[in-house]
Parts: sequence; C-alpha cells; structure tokens
Amino acid sequence: MNIDTLKIKNKSELFEYSFDDLCFYSAHKSKFSSGKTPYLLENLSPKFGYGKSYDMEKIKMLRVLFILAISSLVIFFSEYNEKIPLLAPVLLLMAVIPFLSNLNNFTPTSWVRIYDDTGGYETSIPVPRNETTEESEKRKIFLTALSKKIEESYGEE
Repeated sequence: MNIDTLKIKNKSELFEYSFDDLCFYSAHKSKFSSGKTPYLLENLSPKFGYGKSYDMEKIKMLRVLFILAISSLVIFFSEYNEKIPLLAPVLLLMAVIPFLSNLNNFTPTSWVRIYDDTGGYETSIPVPRNETTEESEKRKIFLTALSKKIEESYGEE
C-alpha cells in the first residue's frame, strides 16, 4: 500500500500532506484561512520527531474560569451575598459550564515534527486524539514513504 497523500481532520481544520519527486507539501484549510507550503525534499531530514503541546489559549481560558470560580466562593462568604444573593451561584455557573464543555480541549495535542537537514524545525503533522487504528496505519505508512523519498533525494545530488 503506497500512500503519497495524507489527509487529517483535526477539530475544525483539514490538513493535507503530499509529496512528489522534489517537494513535500503541507496544506491546511480552516474556516478563516487556507494555505499550502512546499518544502524541498533534499533539505529535509528523514528522521522525524514526536512531541506534545498545549493550546495556550485554552490554558488562559482555564485560568480565567478558575479565577471566576474562586471569586464566586469569595462572594458567597462575604457580606455581598446578603445584598446580591444570586451573584455567587451565577458566577459559579459561568465558570463551571464552560469548563466542563471544554474539558477535552485541555489535553495536549500530539504532533509529528519534521526537521530540515540541519535539525531546524520546519513543519508538523497533527495526530488527532480520536484517531482510529486505520488512520494511524495510514499515517505511519505515509511517514515511512516520505522518509524513503527524502533519503532517495539525497542520492540524486
């Protein structure tokens, strides 16, 4: 099974990776942007890295929700609770509901990192959390074929 194109749907983005005899192409499409970037195979390393990273926007949201929850507790035990009795429960609901609905977004995202021949970072391929075994096998076959194609491009110089 030879694969020279890999499509990955991660959240609301569609990533498409492909290669030919000269270049590796990284394309993405989302609601607000799209683009395609070519990378010369002869400038890429055939060894890939793996890593995880957190979405810093989600971490900032977690901090705001935590502060909102703490402030609801402070208000509940203060004299303001007698004057505005529903303020503390409303603040707590404003903190808990978004937190629970976005709980799965606070886990790190896995990436396959592609480097240039000097070890500098070039691009990444996301590994979705809900990836099936079939999709995982396709990704592994694609990366193996890409690595072989990169090694072949070294010999053509």
